[in-house]
Amino acid sequence: LMTIPDSGAVIPSGFALVEETGWEDGTLGQWVKKFTSSSKPISVIPITSSLLAEQQALNIGYLAGHVGGGGTELEFSIQAAARKPEMYVGFLVQVNPQWQGHNSAINKMVYLFDGGVNWAAMWYEMFGVGSGSLGLYVVNQSGSGPAGMHENVNAVTFTRGQWHKVEILQKQGAPGSISVWMNDVLAIDRSDVFTQLGPVSNVTISGIWGGVGDSKDQADYMRFDRIRISVR
Repeated sequence: LMTIPDSGAVIPSGFALVEETGWEDGTLGQWVKKFTSSSKPISVIPITSSLLAEQQALNIGYLAGHVGGGGTELEFSIQAAARKPEMYVGFLVQVNPQWQGHNSAINKMVYLFDGGVNWAAMWYEMFGVGSGSLGLYVVNQSGSGPAGMHENVNAVTFTRGQWHKVEILQKQGAPGSISVWMNDVLAIDRSDVFTQLGPVSNVTISGIWGGVGDSKDQADYMRFDRIRISVR
């Protein structure tokens, strides 16, 4: 498999690869659709702009009129024996040039679920309203806080129409820690993040738009070209 090009310093030693998916065979592979809705279809499509010279990518479509807060998601479940306290998730992501940011500024990319029988997860998101600039934001629905985290090291911007590399290190704990890089730039680095004590059991490409309410004025998309999951 062709690996996401990382900065070399992002993944510490001792991490074991759990999954790497590029959707090059045109299928969803081990990723499973859930909460399927017709206004937010997910499919594998041909692309010509891959940073990795790949031919296929995952496409989340948002039809005009799509209402924020839900819709189709794609989940990868980690086998119980492979679940560890630390996780790396790296992916390439792109939104269309006219992407409409939700009026809550929340434009979700992925979440790391650690809730067991209850709901708990850490959400990694683009942050911006309408046609305004898109920064990075993390919402903690796992542990006791902090509830939301903007960039605290370097400001970053998701330029619409361009591919961007996002790399996440999440360590469970009380407190645990979160580090997020965008295009090899460290944007968020926090060691005061309280999470569930159990490990992450699934990674979900949510693409949830919002927040609740608001509606898409046009057809938009969010694409993922490759995703890599490792644990320690």
